Amino acid sequence: MVETILSKKLGDQNKAEQSPYQLEATETSMEALIKSYTPKSINTGGMFILQLRHDKIVGTPITQVCQYDMGSQSCPLSDCPCGHYKGNGNSGGTSASTNAASSQSATDDSNQAQSQQTKPEPLKVPALIYQTRREMDDYDARDMHHGDLSEPILKEEFGLTDVSAKVNAYTGKKFPPLTTNPYGMYQPPGDEGFLSLKERSDIMFDEFRDLSAVYSWHGAYKSVIDEMITHMQQNSGEPFSSSLLDQALKEQIENDDSDSSSLKAIQTTLETYIDWKKHYYPSSNKSEIHKSVSRSVLPRFDDLKDYTNGLVICVHDIWSAQITLQSLEINNNQFTATIHYRVQDHFGLDDGDLTPTVKLQRLFRIWFTLQRWECFNFKPFITEMNATITISGKH
Repeated sequence: MVETILSKKLGDQNKAEQSPYQLEATETSMEALIKSYTPKSINTGGMFILQLRHDKIVGTPITQVCQYDMGSQSCPLSDCPCGHYKGNGNSGGTSASTNAASSQSATDDSNQAQSQQTKPEPLKVPALIYQTRREMDDYDARDMHHGDLSEPILKEEFGLTDVSAKVNAYTGKKFPPLTTNPYGMYQPPGDEGFLSLKERSDIMFDEFRDLSAVYSWHGAYKSVIDEMITHMQQNSGEPFSSSLLDQALKEQIENDDSDSSSLKAIQTTLETYIDWKKHYYPSSNKSEIHKSVSRSVLPRFDDLKDYTNGLVICVHDIWSAQITLQSLEINNNQFTATIHYRVQDHFGLDDGDLTPTVKLQRLFRIWFTLQRWECFNFKPFITEMNATITISGKH
């Protein structure tokens, strides 16, 4: 059996290795011995367990095992519960009371430490309260691929043989407009020659803008799609932002009065989990906001009006989002909170976007070919929108 006895910290190794029976009881208290000795494991007979006060030895809890042989020897520890200290005639009763006090002190300290660990803390703001599983700034998404398809694949697997109405996207042969002669008869077009990739793409981007007017012909946001198509034509791949899109996002969030509103979910959760007595939101309940938003519907542009004001083609749905609680003020039984939405979408097409119905529209055939054909290789980009909204609630 391994036991522990107090041995000297410095020097006198011979005495440090003596058995407990040979230690002279010149020090009459355990506290005094601790000042000069540190624990040492040795082998001896007998077994009495002493739980030392955990704050006595370098602040580290240590269990001492006093292996005193119940013979005629005197225990060197005056307050050891074995009761065999004979130096000053102390009885076991005194030792037991001392040990009980030590045990109670250790229990109180343990309870205090546990209380400090579980003590609720207010949520520090600004705090990220929600983030989608799909990452922000995701350039590896499928709809961000570009220049990855050959002409045979585009024609055979996607059926993209008739792309532009004005030029053969693959050969560069320009299609002249149908004309009539002065006598009203149809006049066959002449040979317009072949255009370079740059000339072809310029023509197709003009078509792209013209055709997008079907989805964007009224309202404050109708001009945004032209800006986004031009941004793609510049081929920088840099993120795109617009104050008009920020405004559209804020209006969508604020005007969503459905039960699935993400903003309403945040408001309800704050009202439910705020500690109204202490006037703060506990950090331990931060996950409750994430849960409630996960059950809601994030902002998207798919109302009937969005199919004609340009938003359905500019953004439609979102790819990823972050929601931040920027501030929270609680006064009496009311709160005011500032919520920031940062959302992203991708202005690009993946394979699944080109459904049979979508492929019937020349606009999307042009878009897909400009982006995905290896010879054009125009980069899609991230569209970022931001909106800051103030909400309030009460207990």
